[in-house]
Amino acid sequence: TGGPMGELNKTTFQKLYFQEPAGRFGLGHILGVAAFDEDLDRLERSGVGRWRCDLTRNDELTWTSRVYEIFGLPSAARVTREEAVARYREHSLGVLERLRTYAINRKCGFILDAEIHPQDDRSHWIRILAAPVVENGRVVALHGFKRVL
Repeated sequence: TGGPMGELNKTTFQKLYFQEPAGRFGLGHILGVAAFDEDLDRLERSGVGRWRCDLTRNDELTWTSRVYEIFGLPSAARVTREEAVARYREHSLGVLERLRTYAINRKCGFILDAEIHPQDDRSHWIRILAAPVVENGRVVALHGFKRVL
């Protein structure tokens, strides 16, 4: 079907979203964000980084140190969304943008495996788990987790 997801039709999206294999991020875990706040150090040590993109502040990014490491950047760096998405390989960026638009418009989350090329230009694959932050019926941010596959 057409729409913001392009070639990624509803059936394919549902398979990607709901049939995530065991041993990977669980969709329900994003809902328990407070529990993750209490154990963020353990997540970081296990290779999982937390991120947020604030749509009300011109797509301002907030990353934990692990996300900076995944992208090969110093943790003190101020990174814009444009700088971050420039590190995605073209084939992954197209899917990311379609899923992001769909997530914002439909108030739903997504999981995506994407190829990036960090600062040192070595390509690798990451898993992104994203969920919307909804206030007064409107998506104000996306947040979630990233890890290297």
